Amino acid sequence: MSPSEKFNADDIVISQPRCFSCKHYTGDLACHAFPEGIPGNVITWDLPHDEPIPGDKGIHYESPI
Repeated sequence: MSPSEKFNADDIVISQPRCFSCKHYTGDLACHAFPEGIPGNVITWDLPHDEPIPGDKGIHYESPI
């Protein structure tokens, strides 16, 4: 964006990790599946966690509703 262009808030997309809306999320980037910290590739959803993955104790993403 050049200095002469105006900033348009409609051009910005902000998203949060899907983990934040999981019923197993406990805060501080941790959950019941990963109490020591959710792996980065799960946080970014590069490794979808709607099905079990190794090390998750059989717990995966679930909507709180």
